[in-house]
Amino acid sequence: MRGHRAVDEIEHRNLVAAIHAAFADTQPRAAAPRPGAPIDGDIRFL
Repeated sequence: MRGHRAVDEIEHRNLVAAIHAAFADTQPRAAAPRPGAPIDGDIRFL
């Protein structure tokens, strides 16, 4: 079962990267995320 953890970590990184990319596309680059904004919580607990 050792290999499964590595796959989960890779998939997790890909998922987080995809979410970050999606939000980077929808938000102006200059606008800093507000502290406590919902996306902060979503990313933190993925």
